[in-house]
Amino acid sequence: MWEKFKWLWITAWRLKKSPYPKISIGAKLCLWPFSLSMLYSAIDVTISFNADFPVDSIRASLQDSSTPFYASFVLMVVGAFLIYSDLKSNLRHTSKVIIASMPRISREFPDEILDSSEKEFCRESVVLGQSVSGGDEHIERQTKFYNAELLVDILNRFVVQEDCKKLYFGGLARIPFLVAYGYMLKNLKCAIIYFDKFHKSSSWQLLDDEDLKVKLDSSEIIEIQPSPSGDVGLAIGFSTRINQEQLPIPLREHTLIVSSNQSIDRNLIKNQENLIRVSNEICKVIDELSHREGCKKVHLFLSVQSTLAIDIGRRYQEGVHKNWVIHNFSPESDSYSWALELSKTGVEYIEASN
Repeated sequence: MWEKFKWLWITAWRLKKSPYPKISIGAKLCLWPFSLSMLYSAIDVTISFNADFPVDSIRASLQDSSTPFYASFVLMVVGAFLIYSDLKSNLRHTSKVIIASMPRISREFPDEILDSSEKEFCRESVVLGQSVSGGDEHIERQTKFYNAELLVDILNRFVVQEDCKKLYFGGLARIPFLVAYGYMLKNLKCAIIYFDKFHKSSSWQLLDDEDLKVKLDSSEIIEIQPSPSGDVGLAIGFSTRINQEQLPIPLREHTLIVSSNQSIDRNLIKNQENLIRVSNEICKVIDELSHREGCKKVHLFLSVQSTLAIDIGRRYQEGVHKNWVIHNFSPESDSYSWALELSKTGVEYIEASN
C-alpha cells in the first residue's frame, strides 16, 4: 500500500508542477506591469472644499508619478531574467535516441512520451542501428555497423556533447545488440531516462509506473562452475521461461538459470528505479561468475524486456569482467543460433554450435 500511495503522490506532483517554473514566474512578472498600468490610470482623485476654505480642491493622481514606471520596469527586468536563466539551463540540453534495427520497426522517435512543454527544448533525435528491410536482418553487417558506431564514439560526439543534462534512450533490436548498445552508455554523465515498447498497448512508454519490487528469485541461485574450456553461463527468464534443453549442450551443466520473484511478463518491470535495482542484482551474479577460478568467458541467455537488456549492457566493465557472449534465441529452431561476443573493442559475431 505504501508503494501505491507513493507512486500516486509522485505522479500527481509531476502532473501539477511546471517543468520550467522560472519561465512561468517570469512570464507573470512581465505581464503584471500591464495590469498595474491599468490600475494606475484609474487612480485620479479630486477633493473639493467649501467656498470659505483656504483651498478650493486637492487632486491626487498616479498618472503624473514616475513610481509606476519604475515599478513596471523592475518587474519586467526581473521577469525577463528569470525566463532567460531557465531557457539557458534547459534549452536543447535534452537528447533523445532510439535504437531501430529490426524488421517493420519505425525509426521515428516517439515524441508522445515527452512532456508537451519539453518537446520544444529537445535536440534532434538520433537513430542507432542499421535499417532492416525485408526479412533478412544481415546480422554480420549489423555487427560491423555497431562497431563503426562504437569506434566513432557516436554518443559522446553527436548526442550528449555540449553539456547534455538528460538523455531519453530506448528502442528495439535483438537482445545481443541491445546489451551492446547499453555498453555505450557506461561513461555518460547525464541523466538517462529509459522508454520501452509495451506489447499489450503496442505503444512506447516511460518506466514511471508503480514499483512492483521485482527482483531475482534468490532461491534459484546455486553454485555453478565453469566448464573445462572456461565457459560459464547465466540465463535470466523474465519475459519467457528458459529451459535447460534450449541451451547449447556444452553449457547445460554450467549455466545458472534464474527467474524473477513474480510471474512471467513481456514487460515485467514498469518502474525505472526497480529496473536499476534488478540490473544491479544481475551484475553482482555476473561478477561472481566472472571471478570463478578457470572462467574465461561469461555466456548470457536473456529473455528480458529491451530496457533491462540495455541496462545490463551498461554494467559491462572491461578489465573486471571476462568477455561476455550474449546469445540470441531463435523461436523457429527453439535454440540459440548465434551470439555476439562483447569486449572493449566492440562485438564479434559467433555462429552457435550445439
